[in-house]
Amino acid sequence: MMTAPDASELPTRSRPVSRVFTPPFGEDADSAVDTCRIRRPQSARCTAVVRETKAAWLPTLYGNGSYTHLDGNRVNAGTVVESQNELGANLTLTVPLVMTRQWMNTDESRLDADATAATSTDVRRTVAYATGQAYLAVYAQKTIIEIDEVARGTARRHADYAHERYAGGVGTSLDEVRALQEVAIDDALVQQAYAPLAAVEEALGIVVGAQGPLDTSEDPVLAAPPTLEDGVHDAERRTDVIALGARLKAARSRSRSTFARALPWAAAGMYARITFHMTGHTELLVVPATSVLIDAEGTRAAVVRDGAISWHKVQIEKDLGDKVAISSGLAEGDVLVAAPSDRLVDGMRIHAQDSRSTRAPLPESTPKAR
Repeated sequence: MMTAPDASELPTRSRPVSRVFTPPFGEDADSAVDTCRIRRPQSARCTAVVRETKAAWLPTLYGNGSYTHLDGNRVNAGTVVESQNELGANLTLTVPLVMTRQWMNTDESRLDADATAATSTDVRRTVAYATGQAYLAVYAQKTIIEIDEVARGTARRHADYAHERYAGGVGTSLDEVRALQEVAIDDALVQQAYAPLAAVEEALGIVVGAQGPLDTSEDPVLAAPPTLEDGVHDAERRTDVIALGARLKAARSRSRSTFARALPWAAAGMYARITFHMTGHTELLVVPATSVLIDAEGTRAAVVRDGAISWHKVQIEKDLGDKVAISSGLAEGDVLVAAPSDRLVDGMRIHAQDSRSTRAPLPESTPKAR
């Protein structure tokens, strides 16, 4: 006849031995999120890219210096043409004028940096969400183990009762064996529940960044869920929505700026042909330079009309050497004194000789004065 084992001989260990790390923050969910140290090397890299693209169109200053030492001064015909010690320095400032492509690259890199910063901020939300899931998973698994242990305790008391009945001659051996079998099944369920608990504790430790598995010591306190209206209103402030908006803005800017690849740009060392359209007088009178007198009265010329002197103030547009181009003060056909003196006064009678000036060398149709 098979003898049933005593219930006291079954395993009584409530939890397998495992390495449990006890963090200093009390093992609550909020502290676990605060303990996560989230570094942002991607944001720093994007900031460096912005500076790199900006350097392509910033002004550049080059400088160099020299020092020359000879055995003595170099003298030629009693004049020092080269000193024994000479210092030289040179500074060159290069300022880009039109850098359309580089400007667009800088703008795109700034938008990419903003999108990366928003994504890095959303990482905290993701880590907090994962930490909360792991925390609740540990708490739920511990609740399952507690239920299984209660069921195992009930099965053990039923096995003790069946054993007492069998010892008193009331029960049968089959009842006792069935009760012990129920105890063994419940104990196996308890031991099986500890394996997922170890896994979720390891996951909680990984998410938090601890050196080992983490356990929970307090019941989670969950806030009331928001209403539908509040949830829709607060969705605009969610970090994931902000990150998606920043990435969408950067993508749209990049798609609109593709034309910048074909735009012209100018940088140091490039050459260009520039045409300036100057506006000015279309008709100029070219007269001998000696016919214009410049004194305290201003710039003037002596015009002979009806045998009398008449001083006219004139404006010189351009000096042509032995001739000057007059833009105002004279008219075509005027007779000028070839070399006027400041002793001439208005109304003085003179006898003029007919001697016409040459044609103007500037425009071919320039009027002439005599």
